[in-house]
Amino acid sequence: MKSIIKLTCIMMALLSTLVIAGCSNNPDYTGTWIGYDGENALYRLTIQENGKEYMVTEDTYFYIPEKDLPKPNLFALFVTANDNLPNTNNKYDIKYILHKDSRVTTAKAVQPANGKADEDQYKNQLSYDEGRTMLRYIEKDKTFLLNNVRYQKETSDLTNSFLQQMQAAMRRELELKYHKYGERAIGSNHNKVILGNITFDDSTLTENK
Repeated sequence: MKSIIKLTCIMMALLSTLVIAGCSNNPDYTGTWIGYDGENALYRLTIQENGKEYMVTEDTYFYIPEKDLPKPNLFALFVTANDNLPNTNNKYDIKYILHKDSRVTTAKAVQPANGKADEDQYKNQLSYDEGRTMLRYIEKDKTFLLNNVRYQKETSDLTNSFLQQMQAAMRRELELKYHKYGERAIGSNHNKVILGNITFDDSTLTENK
């Protein structure tokens, strides 16, 4: 008899475990996630549980030149730079500083309007930013999509990879901007812009992670 009772208790415990596991299939949104738009902005979300909702701290990072960039003008004799950007023989060194904009918003699980009929349609989604958009969790690679940007759980390697991609994008933008004013430019030497050292200060992100 004691063996039957003991076996029954074990079976009930296993059943309870399975029920709990079945009820916890929702993805774990909490933690810090990072995404890159492929151009000039890096996004970082910190998601914390807050009762039935989530509190979300959204940080947007972008590069700004430390000083005004050179302004060549085909109708002027000299290139202008309001901040007296250091240059030697029209060769300009440019430094970018990583800036951050922050805001706090909320997110909550989407409740299907018609119960199970809409369960698949709304599965793994959060109503983000007070319902103005949706955050969709992608099960197969444990990422999520928000405003067409894919977010992954933050790691140092991933952050550094995104920063390097942003820096490469900024370099390409500079080269495109000053292509016709470079060493092959036709016209007055005074109006040339030759890019020197291009450096980046990422301390806003790397020192406050």
